[in-house]
Amino acid sequence: MGIIGIWSIRRMGWVGDLISIGFPLVVIGCVVVCFGCIVRRDSWMVVAFVAGVGLTVATAVVLPRLPGGTARPLRPLVLVAANMLHDNIRTADGVASVLGQHPDVLVVSELNQEADGLFTAEFPYRYVTAPQLKYANYAEGVYSKFPLDLLDPPSGLDDQFLRVRVEAPAPFILYAVHLPRPTTGHVSGPHSVSFAQFHEDVFAIDRLARAESSPVVIAGDLNLSDRTSGYRALLEGRHDAVRTRWAGTTYVGGVLWESLALRIDHIFIPGSWCAQNGGNFHVGGSDHNGVRSEIGACR
Repeated sequence: MGIIGIWSIRRMGWVGDLISIGFPLVVIGCVVVCFGCIVRRDSWMVVAFVAGVGLTVATAVVLPRLPGGTARPLRPLVLVAANMLHDNIRTADGVASVLGQHPDVLVVSELNQEADGLFTAEFPYRYVTAPQLKYANYAEGVYSKFPLDLLDPPSGLDDQFLRVRVEAPAPFILYAVHLPRPTTGHVSGPHSVSFAQFHEDVFAIDRLARAESSPVVIAGDLNLSDRTSGYRALLEGRHDAVRTRWAGTTYVGGVLWESLALRIDHIFIPGSWCAQNGGNFHVGGSDHNGVRSEIGACR
């Protein structure tokens, strides 16, 4: 029954995505129910059924985090993506955390002016969504040791999107993205959308990337759980470059949110590319862990 339920949920579009976010709570609930059934000496058939549902749902949570290794990249570059938290009171600590990963290319979400100044001092090339940084102290940024060429961003998506060409040893187009947070309640402010709209935006990014004539790397705070249809769409024909080892939770905005085990910060690379030494790391003062990987064309 559990397997059939997961199969059905995965075919429910954005509604199924919303349900999948609560999977860790379902697992906890099944554990509690199983314990209660054992204490009450209920039928073992009931215990087995609840345990089976819990194990099936737990598997759906764990599978998108398991390592999926590739061959070693040729002349790899270190790509890092980090959400700095726009009102971070420990911005300098957060910047130090990010720079400690020794990035060659860096994608920053919720960039504020202090962080921009510190990162700019470390990289020769930089692009940011300047109006947002100047007026809202909330921007998207790309910093690089390789030359960058700013390309026209797609229309119809949130303004936290930079599309740049990175002149690395293996040149590529980088989509540096901070998608707005999907919500089930009233949409307020420019950086939240309905789940239905969010679902459409993710699939739009997938289509845009597939239409490019050069290799595309998609990185940033996508607000996209790895249990959703959008994640599976972006993964198809690509590699999740963070998953060269166990991929941990990246949204750490409090106990309630952490109980949902949300891995929403990602690095996707072309299927013809390779990655090594992926993983996540603590960012001082932020409510996100950063992600990093060494990526490039395969040997």
